[in-house]
Amino acid sequence: MSPKNVATAIIDFLNQATTTNAVSDEEKESLEVAVQCIKDSFKINPSEIVSGSGKRLIDAYDAYEKQHPLEATSSDTSNLKDEAEKFKAQGNEAIAKKEYQGAVDLYTKAIELDPTSPVYYSNRAAAYSQLGQYESAVEDALTSLSIDPKHSRAYGRLGRAKLSLGDAAAAADAYAKGLELDPSNDVLKRGLEAAKNQVNSSSDVEARGSTAEQPRDAGAGGMPDLSSLFSGGMPDLGSLMSNPAIMNMAQNMMQSGALNNLMSDPNIANMARNFQNGGGMPDLSSLAGNPQLQNLARNFRNNQNNGDSGNNAP
Repeated sequence: MSPKNVATAIIDFLNQATTTNAVSDEEKESLEVAVQCIKDSFKINPSEIVSGSGKRLIDAYDAYEKQHPLEATSSDTSNLKDEAEKFKAQGNEAIAKKEYQGAVDLYTKAIELDPTSPVYYSNRAAAYSQLGQYESAVEDALTSLSIDPKHSRAYGRLGRAKLSLGDAAAAADAYAKGLELDPSNDVLKRGLEAAKNQVNSSSDVEARGSTAEQPRDAGAGGMPDLSSLFSGGMPDLGSLMSNPAIMNMAQNMMQSGALNNLMSDPNIANMARNFQNGGGMPDLSSLAGNPQLQNLARNFRNNQNNGDSGNNAP
C-alpha cells in the first residue's frame, strides 16, 4: 500500500467522520481543513478518493492490533501490582474479621490483577480452608508452590487442607517440607506433630481391629481358656456354673450329643463318679490331655467357624 493510497484512505475516513456525530460542528471545520492539507501535500485529486477506503483502513488496523497486541508499559504493570496489593490487604483484614468468603473474593481480585504472586494463592487457600472447601485450598496451595516452591506458608496451607481431608501422611509430608524452608515456624511444627499423631492413631486402630477378631475366651483348641478362668486358684462349682464360657460350652455339648460321646470314655466316666462321690475336682492338666476332650474341642471350633461363615453377605 503506497503512502498516497494511505493518505486517500485517511481523507475518506475524515470525510465520513464529518457526516456523523462523532465530532462537534467546530471540530468538523478543523477536519475539513485537515483534509484539504492532506490533499495538497500528496497532490490528491477528488477523483482519486475511493469511498469506503477509510473503513478498510480501520479494518486493517484492527487486524494488525489483534496480531500484535499492545504490551503494557512498566508503569501500567506497577499500577496493577499496587492495586492487587490493596485487594490483598483488604483480604487480610477480612480474614481477621472472620469474613472468609469476603476474603476469598478479595484475594481473587488480587489474582486477576497479578496472577504471578504466590502469596495471593496461598492466602486464598487459607480462606478456603476456613470455609471447609479443602479441595479448593489444596489446588490454590499447589498453584502457589508451582510459582514459588520456596513459599513455606503454602506448605502449611497444603498440610492443613490435606489433614482435614483425612490424608494425614500427605499432610505430614507437606509440613515437613515447609519446615525445611522455615525450621523455626511454630505453626508448621504443630501441624507436623498433629499429622504424625493422626498417622500413628490410624495405625493403632488398624492393629486393634485385627486383634479384635480373635476370640478372647477360647484356647488354641476352641475350648475356653482354662488358664485365664482358673488363674486365681481352683473355683468352686457355683463359680464354674456362673461362668458364661463354661455354660456356653456345656449347652453346645448337650445340643450336639457330644456329651453322650464324652461320657462313654472310661476315664471321663470314672472322673464323674469320683466327683459325684465327693472326691473333689479333677486334675485340669489331665483333662486337657484327654483325647476325647481334644476331639470335642476341634469339633466345637469347626462348628463355630462354619456357623460364622454363613452370616457373610455375598
